Formats: sequence, structure tokens, C-alpha cells
Amino acid sequence: MMCLGEVDFAIGDDQGTVSHDDFRCEAVSVITSGSSMMKTAVADLGELPAGQHGLAVVRLTNPFDFDIPISSITGGVGCKNPSLRSNEIPALGVAVLQFQVSPPTRNRDSVFRATLRLAVDRTKTGVPSITTVRVALTYRIKGMLCFPDRLISVDVPDGESMPLAIPFISTLDRPLSQLQVKTSGVAEGIEGKIVASDGASSVQVVIDAGAAKFRGGHATITLADPTSGLSDSVELVIYRQQPVRISPRTLHFRQSESGLSAVAILQIVSDDDQSNPGGDRDPVSSLFCEAFVDGQELSVSTTRVSDKIYRIQVQTTSDALERAADENELRQIQWNVIAGDEKVLVQSFFAVSRSAVSEL
Repeated sequence: MMCLGEVDFAIGDDQGTVSHDDFRCEAVSVITSGSSMMKTAVADLGELPAGQHGLAVVRLTNPFDFDIPISSITGGVGCKNPSLRSNEIPALGVAVLQFQVSPPTRNRDSVFRATLRLAVDRTKTGVPSITTVRVALTYRIKGMLCFPDRLISVDVPDGESMPLAIPFISTLDRPLSQLQVKTSGVAEGIEGKIVASDGASSVQVVIDAGAAKFRGGHATITLADPTSGLSDSVELVIYRQQPVRISPRTLHFRQSESGLSAVAILQIVSDDDQSNPGGDRDPVSSLFCEAFVDGQELSVSTTRVSDKIYRIQVQTTSDALERAADENELRQIQWNVIAGDEKVLVQSFFAVSRSAVSEL
């Protein structure tokens, strides 16, 4: 995961020292050719503790026979206050790059990746074609317990029980068997089992779509480490799986010149391929779609995007939608979809905004 957001720091005499709290890490990196405009370097900072703050020192080796003067450094979240102890990387020499590093307590991977960009002062260099030295940073996060996702949407076949594996990341220095799983919401009372295979860890629960409480229900899965007190949760939104899927779940109508308009994607998820096996029919003609709000039909146009995927444009001047905008309500749309020989009734929701129309 790259650093989010960027801030520029000028090179100055007062930036020779960076304060630090909990740890110090060092790496040695050699600048390589890269492209004609950009030189690159890679630095591995090793294993760093989650949720703490420290000082990172990278010794940049310049193997070229010319100096690389630096005018500014661009960093990002997780790598703050970058500075050089001098304003250049000397020819055939070493410059010390240092910055504050704060390993996150949650991440989508156990390895954190970031980038620092050193802007070359082209007014002082003997090689004006070089504009940037890019330093790619990596480190492994130690002591982290988290789910990569905060919210997971789950489609479960109607009337069936389905095992669901929810991935998580643990870089704690103890066995996964010591972790505890708690379930709440519609999953309350369901036992969660920790499964580890091929280096990927997950919490496995069994969802019974035949139970009425799961239909449209919310469940929370919490993973806790009693020793450290660390815990993290993920929310599941559970839907019954149907032969077609309308996304997003909530359509956002926006004002256009012709009235209110929204865009959605319809996906055929049944096993049977309804899209023209014989080659003599337009795939769009095998799909019929209509939508209603409070019994009032909306204008629907359908365009085939790819096999089993269609783009839906919905337009209306319905007073019902106008009232929903005034009352800030979340209302239902009833869809009648005929895909090949299959007829499906689908429900979704809509909201109304006064901003400009946006297309998917």
C-alpha cells in the first residue's frame, strides 16, 4: 500500500535532526539508473512495531561520477519530516536520508510500502536531464491484528448453508490458537473457527440463508488477542443470492436536464448463459428489465457491456422521487428482470441528490 497524501519539505539547515520516540531503524540503498529522468533506490527497513513512532535512516550510495543536488523531498503518511544531512548526494559517495516512520495498526497487508521522492535541483546539477530520485521503502509490520476490510457484502444461496472465510492479518508473536472470535448481530451465537492454510489466515463461520433473520441482516465478527488486548472487527451485510444482481445496492438519482437520472450495473449470476449461444440474436434482446417505485414505472434503458453484464440508465420525473429528496428518505425500487427464460423480482434502494449526474 502506497503512502496516502503527500507533503513537500524543503532542504534546510534546521532539518538535520529528526526527533524519534520508540525505535530506530537503518537501511543501506544504492541508487540505480532507472530512466533518463529518474534514478531509483530500494530500502528495506526490516520489521517495525505497529502503532509506534521511530526514526528511519537510509544511507543512499551514489555510484555515479556526478553529484546529485536535491532541492526538496516529497513524503507521505507514515513517513514524515524527511531530510538530508546535506543538500546533495555526492558523486561516488553516501548521503544520509532520515525521516519519522509510524507503522500503522491496520493495513491490507503485513508489508507496508511507501515512496519518497527527492527532487533534483536542475540549476546546480551537471546532468540536467535527471529530475527525481525515487526511494521505494518497505517494511514488515510487527504486532498487528486486523481485518483488511471493514465491511463485507455476502450473497448466500437461498435455502442453503454456506461456510464463509473472512481473511485477517496477525503478525503477533504467538499461535493463532490463542486468539478469540466473537459474533454479534444476526450471527450471534454462531461459532467462529480460526483457519490457517498456505500462510493465509481466516475466521470461518457458517451462514444459513434459510434462516429468516439473515435476510438483509448485519453481523459483526470480532477477533481479539487476550494477551495484548488488541482486537478488530468486520461487519457483514448478508443478502440472499439471486440469478441477477443490481449494483450499487442503493441507486443515487441526480438532477439532469431531462429530470432525475441514475446509473446501475446489472449482472447475470446464474449458471446458464443466456447471451446468444446460437449467434443469431442480439444479447441485449434476451434481457428485459423494468423498474417501479410505489407502483409507478420508471424509464429504463439497457446496454450490454460484456457477457452477462449490462449497464442500466434509469430516468424519471416522478413526484415520488421528489418527495424522497425533500424528506431525505431511503426508498425501495422493485425490479422485474427477465433474462432468457428466467424471471426474477429484485429489490434495491434509491436516494436523491441535487448534484450533477455522474456516470459509472
